[in-house]
Amino acid sequence: MRKTKIGLVLCLLVSAFPAAGQDRDDYGPRLPWERVEIALTAGYGLSLADWTSLHLVQTATPAGFRTSARNRLQMSTRGAPAGGASVAFYFRSGLILQGGFGYFQADVSNDAFFEFQYSRPPAVSRFETFPGKGRLTTVPVFLNAVNTFGFLRRADGKFKGTLSLGPALFFNAIVVDAFGGAAGWLPAGPGGVPDERADAFRVPVVVEDKTWISLGGDIGLALDYQFSRPLALTVEGRFFYAPKKNLAWKWEPGPATGLTGEIPAYDFTPAMADVYIQNTTPITLQPSYFHFAAGLKLVF
Repeated sequence: MRKTKIGLVLCLLVSAFPAAGQDRDDYGPRLPWERVEIALTAGYGLSLADWTSLHLVQTATPAGFRTSARNRLQMSTRGAPAGGASVAFYFRSGLILQGGFGYFQADVSNDAFFEFQYSRPPAVSRFETFPGKGRLTTVPVFLNAVNTFGFLRRADGKFKGTLSLGPALFFNAIVVDAFGGAAGWLPAGPGGVPDERADAFRVPVVVEDKTWISLGGDIGLALDYQFSRPLALTVEGRFFYAPKKNLAWKWEPGPATGLTGEIPAYDFTPAMADVYIQNTTPITLQPSYFHFAAGLKLVF
């Protein structure tokens, strides 16, 4: 009788613990997701940020002659290295969410084509090209819904495709060091020069709004090759769309030197700078870009 009781107690104790090799998740709290993928990629970005600004100022001198300054500020961005990181959660319900960010910084090439005219006989015309430089930085932070499709399996691993899209918040910054052409004159008479003179001047021009935040979106297609449980190779193409932004030019007042030598020293005043600002069309900037990259995924 005693042996029977001891055997019954042992059976109860053994049945209270999971069998060897049984999934422990069945006995503890379960996470809402069954798979997590952390990706780090690097590649190349192609920007859509090209623009042209136009400017024209015409004035009449006290002697009745006309001066004009016409500018065409033409700028474009180049391709540059780009990178990003993301984390995707595969929920047990079947929903897949991906969050991450990208980073793209491209050089901005710009040229200002300047034409100066002074109608006093003999009429003076001068054409100049002022090269400049700049940099555009875009950092999108995105939250995507993901759809996966497996299409090929091999003995040493498997391929998986993913399509993702969703909203993105863009943090943008631009720095441009450019130049434009201005026209100025000195009157004849006391305090001036014996004869009226006019000249052309090179003036620094900068972008007034240097940083801004905008709401856009992204869409991407990726191909993964998982060669082990924790690691996978990935390649992807992604398009980051950000809305256009109008940015104003700012002409910098200060001392200037005449390009023709008629006026060696000239003061480009704040009042003159305001006139030039009002007559310069703004930049219509498109910070969207394409991202082509490859990298590694850590799979949990």
